[in-house]
Amino acid sequence: MLFAMLSGIAIAQKPVRFVAEASSDSVLLGHYFEVSFLLENANARNFSMPTLDPDLELLSGPNTSSSFSMVNGESTQKVRYSFIVRPAREGFFTIPPASVEADGKHIESEPMEIYVGPNPGGVPQPEVEKAPNPFRMDFGDFFGRNGPSFPPLPKEIPEKKRKTVKI
Repeated sequence: MLFAMLSGIAIAQKPVRFVAEASSDSVLLGHYFEVSFLLENANARNFSMPTLDPDLELLSGPNTSSSFSMVNGESTQKVRYSFIVRPAREGFFTIPPASVEADGKHIESEPMEIYVGPNPGGVPQPEVEKAPNPFRMDFGDFFGRNGPSFPPLPKEIPEKKRKTVKI
C-alpha cells in the first residue's frame, strides 16, 4: 500500500501527456496502418476512441498495453490504446481526437492526418518481422525435423591395435 501511494505521488509530479501516433503518415491503398493513443503519467479511465471515417476499416482494436517502471525512485506509467486500420479509398483522412479521463480530468489527443496514395501495381504490404519469442521453444531440430545433417556413423568401429615397447 505504501508503495502504491509513493508511486502515485511520483507519477502526479510528472506532466501528463496524451498523444496520437501513427505507424506511418502515408500508406498505399489496400495497406493497413496502426493508430495509437499514448497516455503517460496518469491513471486512465473511460477511454473513448474517435469515430473513424466510414472508409477506414477497423481491423483490430482497441488493443491495450500498459507499463510501469521505476528507475532511481522516479516512476513512469504508460497506457497505449492501438488500432489497426485499412483505408478503402485514396485521399487524406483525418483521425479525430480520442479522449480519456486521466486522474479525474477529461483530456483529448490532437487530430492527425494520414495520406493514402494510389497502388496501381497492387504492391503488397511488406511483412513485418516479428522478434523471436524467448519463451517459445522449437523442438523441430531436436527431433530431427529440419535439423542439421550429420555424416553417418561407420557400421563397424575398428579396434585399435596396441603397440608394446620393451625397455
